Amino acid sequence: MARFRVPLVTGRSYRVAYDLTISAGNIRPRLNGSAITTGTMRTTNGRWTDTLVAAPGQDRIEFLASSAASASIDNVLVYVPTPACLAPGTHYFWIEPLNADGAAGPLIGPFSAIIE
Repeated sequence: MARFRVPLVTGRSYRVAYDLTISAGNIRPRLNGSAITTGTMRTTNGRWTDTLVAAPGQDRIEFLASSAASASIDNVLVYVPTPACLAPGTHYFWIEPLNADGAAGPLIGPFSAIIE
């Protein structure tokens, strides 16, 4: 089990993203301490995301593996989303250049961004 101690605030949401390579069993992220909040169980390879809400007394983020798990986790990302954050998923944006007079040029895009 992998553990990361971070200051958790009760009631706050935490976004977790990670790369999972797994050949047996399952893995799930969780917040732990005097209470446990579990994320989604994963059984296949991929880049996975989850949102967990901290309960009182939690002080660490863990990845819990089943007893049959044969897996590795890499590129873990944990952050607190703000009201300005985009929802997880793929988003598209366009760019409109402006000249010195403020006149718009041609729209360029779409460009994609994956939010975890």
